[in-house]
Amino acid sequence: MNNSKYNASFIIITAIVWAAVTISVVAMAIYAGVTGIVFAFVVLIVAVTSWSRVVREKGRTEPDVDKAIDALNKQIQLLSDKIEELRKELQA
Repeated sequence: MNNSKYNASFIIITAIVWAAVTISVVAMAIYAGVTGIVFAFVVLIVAVTSWSRVVREKGRTEPDVDKAIDALNKQIQLLSDKIEELRKELQA
């Protein structure tokens, strides 16, 4: 069961996340009126796109994840180097 794409823990997490999003959207609509409805719509769009990405990436294999982590580490190192260069320039 752990190898299935949608195991029980993933379904429980999904239910909790979408319950929180639903409560937030309803609270925004009630509290802020029309502007809250617009903001709630934006929140729903962001939530749907983010969660679809989570579901899509759930099936990724371990080597794919390792490659992504390596790429992120390289980017972080590049950013750290740039920040250090900027810090030295500002101190000079």
